[in-house]
Amino acid sequence: MFQVFGNEVYSTDEICKILQNEYGITVITDLTKSTDRDDVIALKCGISKDIFNIADFDMQNENDFENALEKCNSYISGIIDKLDIKYSLNKCQAYKYDEHNNYIKVIICIMYIETARKKLNDIFKRLLKNND
Repeated sequence: MFQVFGNEVYSTDEICKILQNEYGITVITDLTKSTDRDDVIALKCGISKDIFNIADFDMQNENDFENALEKCNSYISGIIDKLDIKYSLNKCQAYKYDEHNNYIKVIICIMYIETARKKLNDIFKRLLKNND
């Protein structure tokens, strides 16, 4: 799917390939179409907990879990900044640990800057609410 941000065109397929091949992030679902907008790129991703050197964290221990989510959020934010998507604002949040696949699930939302100032938080809340 192609999204237009200003005079730049971005392919969600290309962004997914970069995330998977260069950063080892599993793209679970491309949520772009579900937003019903042409100025949003939205992805549900999985990041292996091994990337953060937290091989054994206790799901029952709230501090360990929150620490893992914080590490994941800062890691994914850095990667989104490295992608250098022009004319955009982004928001991402780790929200769940998938024991079966052994990764932390993350929602990534990248939006054209003109409309993002008003709509990014609303769209992001809807994405979080409608997934899992």
